Amino acid sequence: TFRARDVPLVKANVLSGLRAAFPWAIIAAGLFLLWILRGAILLAFGALLLSILLHILTSAICRLAPLGRSWGLLIATGIVIAVVGGCLWLFGFSLAAQFSNITQRLRDGEQHLQVLLARNGLDPTLVTKSASRFSAAIPGYLNDAVEWAEVAVIVAIMSIYLAAEPASYQAGVRRLFPPQSKTQAMEALKFIGSSLRLWMLGQLLLMLLVGVL
Repeated sequence: TFRARDVPLVKANVLSGLRAAFPWAIIAAGLFLLWILRGAILLAFGALLLSILLHILTSAICRLAPLGRSWGLLIATGIVIAVVGGCLWLFGFSLAAQFSNITQRLRDGEQHLQVLLARNGLDPTLVTKSASRFSAAIPGYLNDAVEWAEVAVIVAIMSIYLAAEPASYQAGVRRLFPPQSKTQAMEALKFIGSSLRLWMLGQLLLMLLVGVL
């Protein structure tokens, strides 16, 4: 039977259980928040990588020419835009022609299958239904392409801001840590930044070699 003197014991057990469950609840909430914000995290990481590329190009331009960082960043941004635009121009027409060719082949194949099914006494509307499903999916692909273009613009703007004034953003990150951990945190961030720069240089060299070969 429950007695009044058992109340403190019950309260102690409940508090102990809550204390034990609280860290797990925080971890679960953090994982759920990361899952909800996964798109924004990927955008931020893409902008960080692109800002590192702009920083590498800006530093190289400023070393080769007596220019300020603003002009170096402007030239680096122009180089990246020119390279991306050149790739789209080189491969865009080819992809458009191939897509038009595939569409024409699908139409010819649809007509051929309809004739073949009619000769064998089958329902030719099955091909028409399948083709209509494919045609209905095309606007969805176009919407996805527009969304990817919007993402590219957002990443480009974020990366330019990050590359323009990296010191101010580093100072902002520094304020997020307690005083006793600021030095270690900035050393860790510096190590991460140098590792990402080396990784980016390796990827650029790899792409250059593959493109030349």
